[in-house]
Amino acid sequence: MTNSVTRHAAVTASAIASIQKLSAGRAVLGIGRGDSALAHVGRAPARLGAFEAYLKNVQTYLRGGDVPFVDCGIDDAVAPDVEELELADTPSTSTISWLRQDPKVPVEVAATGPKVIGIAARHAERVMFTVGADVERLRWGIGTAEAAARDANRDLSELWRSAHTSTLFAIQTLKQRRNSRGEEQHSLRDFQ
Repeated sequence: MTNSVTRHAAVTASAIASIQKLSAGRAVLGIGRGDSALAHVGRAPARLGAFEAYLKNVQTYLRGGDVPFVDCGIDDAVAPDVEELELADTPSTSTISWLRQDPKVPVEVAATGPKVIGIAARHAERVMFTVGADVERLRWGIGTAEAAARDANRDLSELWRSAHTSTLFAIQTLKQRRNSRGEEQHSLRDFQ
């Protein structure tokens, strides 16, 4: 699972494409807005428009397409335009030239609210509902995704749906609880 803020879309696409090649086509790119990851660098989750643009760019790269430089999302304050170098030969768009593979890496978006569910349904192959284990909430999420997919003229049979649920285990004795507390807390923290 990655997010749309801490890695450029070209880096994300290139990294998962490498894993796809090494795994003989079994990779899946999981992506979210970065709720927990960004909190550790003092940031809130990615803004919806930026998340959707990033997702579109990742998909374009993974399909072997070209992303216009203007859509790459790199601020001039961070790195100036390559044209300023006045080189004899520069690319006109951003592309991952070695990435021409089949099958394409599927993208799965972790989604909680209706807007991110809609973004996932429009642009990803898979949507993972992180709405809890409540059947009514899952029905709502599935309905929201299906409506957004229909509005985008997507074939519903092409949209995978899954649910992320947390699982806890019971510890039999107080002694076992004391002996496992550190590992249990570490594991639970990693999955929240």
